[in-house]
Amino acid sequence: MFTNFKRISYLLLTLSLLAWNANSQNNLLSLKGKLSDENEVILKTIDIYLVELNLTTQTNPVGTFEFKNVPSGFYTLIIEKKGYETLTKKVQLKNENYYVHLILKKSEQLKEVVVLGKKKNEFKSLGYELDILNVTDDFKNTKTLNQILEQQSSINVRQSGGLGSRVNYSINGLSEKSIRFFIDGIPMEFYGSSFSINTIPVSVIDKIEIYKGVTPIYLSNDNLGGAINLITKKSSQNVTEISYSFGSFNTHTSSVYTNINLDKKGTYINAFGFYNYSDNNYEIWGKNVLVTDPETFNVTRNNRVERFHDAFQSRGIKASFGVKDRSWTDHFETGLILTDFDKEIQHGPTMEIPFGEATYSQKNGTAFLRYSKKNLLNKKLGLQLFAGYSDRTRVHIDTTKNIYSWNGKIIGQRVLGGEQYGSLTQNTLKKKTFVQKLSADYKLNNQHKAYFTSQIAFVNRTDNDPTISNKSEAYWTPQHFNKNTFGLSLDSKWLNRKLRTSFFVKNHSFNAKIKTTEDGQLFRNTDTDANFFGFGFSSSYKINQLLTLKASFERANRLPEEEEILGDGVNILSTDQLEAEQSFNYNIGVQHQLLLNENSTLTYDIFFFRRDVDNFIKLWQKNDSAFVYINFDDVDIHGFDAELKYQWKNRFQINYAISRLFPVIKSRYDSFGNENLLFNSELPNTLLFKSTLNAQINFENTFKTNDAFTVKWASNFVDSFFVRDNVFGADNKDEIPQQFSHNIGINYSFPNKKISIGLDCNNIFDAQLFDNFAIQKPGRAFFTKINWSI
Repeated sequence: MFTNFKRISYLLLTLSLLAWNANSQNNLLSLKGKLSDENEVILKTIDIYLVELNLTTQTNPVGTFEFKNVPSGFYTLIIEKKGYETLTKKVQLKNENYYVHLILKKSEQLKEVVVLGKKKNEFKSLGYELDILNVTDDFKNTKTLNQILEQQSSINVRQSGGLGSRVNYSINGLSEKSIRFFIDGIPMEFYGSSFSINTIPVSVIDKIEIYKGVTPIYLSNDNLGGAINLITKKSSQNVTEISYSFGSFNTHTSSVYTNINLDKKGTYINAFGFYNYSDNNYEIWGKNVLVTDPETFNVTRNNRVERFHDAFQSRGIKASFGVKDRSWTDHFETGLILTDFDKEIQHGPTMEIPFGEATYSQKNGTAFLRYSKKNLLNKKLGLQLFAGYSDRTRVHIDTTKNIYSWNGKIIGQRVLGGEQYGSLTQNTLKKKTFVQKLSADYKLNNQHKAYFTSQIAFVNRTDNDPTISNKSEAYWTPQHFNKNTFGLSLDSKWLNRKLRTSFFVKNHSFNAKIKTTEDGQLFRNTDTDANFFGFGFSSSYKINQLLTLKASFERANRLPEEEEILGDGVNILSTDQLEAEQSFNYNIGVQHQLLLNENSTLTYDIFFFRRDVDNFIKLWQKNDSAFVYINFDDVDIHGFDAELKYQWKNRFQINYAISRLFPVIKSRYDSFGNENLLFNSELPNTLLFKSTLNAQINFENTFKTNDAFTVKWASNFVDSFFVRDNVFGADNKDEIPQQFSHNIGINYSFPNKKISIGLDCNNIFDAQLFDNFAIQKPGRAFFTKINWSI
């Protein structure tokens, strides 16, 4: 099967090169026009959006506009302005320049203006390897954010179970904390696990930015391998949206989103809430599922049983008050986020030993404010400020002496209590975090713009466990983690805006007071700190409006994160031996679009990358009950992503994407000076090949006038890889097998567009799917979702 997928990848590359050569012969033309209202009054400084090329320009003081270097083909112009009806105009460029007169009609209703093109792809046009996912329609289906992102070629999502279980993301081979998550540009870890990519409903997300490797400084964090930024909805209309989903494994998810305008000047209240629950009692089977008879103590393998202690429940509410368009601010917002979750723990790092009573829970309260103001200092300076404080409590309870088998029955008693660590645990961890982020941009002239960002984070952690006796003095000492980040960049346009560049420098520093232990009784305190500078650039060159070349480079530094050093208090241990991760990141790619005819487009992206990493940080299984983060010496990771997309009107589209990694260990000697037997071998426990195929068909006026009916198909193939290594693992077959899964979904929207119903079937053929450590994920599952917009 793997050979077939390699052949498809070669075919994809060949088709891309042929398409590039064919389209390079197109003539470049000019699309000009004039914009006015019904009374022939010219409209100046109005955005004109060219859909197929994803370009935006503005009308000048005399109401005219121009798109240069446009290949012949069929195009769509869109104009949106408050007080006017949205205008959509189809045009065709043949072998000569085209001129069009556009007229906007006034509207009785004020419509929300969508910022198109220019701002949405500002960083994409600068050469950053950036994918932007518009998920405004995905909330109609039952997909979670994890499932949506799993279908992207460069992303590997490994989830150790069902709803609410631990998730590990990797982009181009770099994973764990090398990939940073953000919500509206703020690091997601600030909000806690109860307000994360595992719990946030899709219905409140507008779009998702995916950066591969090099990231702009506005995401002010030490992103070594890339970043994922969730951009939440920011509606300016009075709206309320309600959704409810239910399905297999007693899974229920619901959310409410509302925006209320208090006046016509821009004062508003915005809020959303969510609730998630699942028993996660899906079936598992295989050699790791051992069942012991409580009477005879006979042990059998390859059993098919249900998970019996894996329920998850999370709740949350976010409410904010804001004002817009005042003399003192463009946008000011302050708000509060309250979230919590409860999770039953089914097993440790592997499935061999099931747990029946261990639990953990978390509560989090966050207060925040945002402020932004543009056009300061002669309309050249813009400022953005975020400040927030969070108070978090996490409780881990593990006190039972009972020993459970995978059939859910008690088969014995331990001398000491505790299922995870072999000792009693009633740990309460309290964490207080303050984050402040300041960003500024200054327009030097029409060609150059400078950006600055600074972020400061202070973390204070204390914990208590009444089950630990003979505590040393160090146990009572709070742990601290402080982290500072700043960046400076210069973005420029050259050669009539065909060439765009961004040069930047970054600085990351931290200090930490760490409490470590080897036996869980004797503790010691250590201090550690680090300070690193990084630098890089990104660039893009438009051969024409449909064909763009990109290149980027960064000397990146990734400091150990709080959880990696201090542990999580559950099954990740603290360590004072972790060093900062450093990498030289290289990216080069091409983006190309073919306008086949009036209704069809063919788009492809090819992206080659290399990550030369020193002190690679990786989550490692220390024993049967715990993980620890370690430095995995030096690793060279290179590979490519490729995606081919065909779209016919707005009726049908199909995407095929592949990703291939070549991660190689480059350390000749281990930490003791001995010859490294794994030198030049593949990095263990790393997904090497992945492909995805997505198809969607949209029908209109199917049962009634103005209704909409959508059918989606998604498949995901993952090739086998070794859990340990391919030097010694080849002998004991310690590997994750090939995985091939398929999902299908349908959605129906009623004619008024206010009510829609979605039906989904995940893992249609009930394939056996695993995470990195051979923990089985859910099999076939059915879900239904109802959405109602008021």
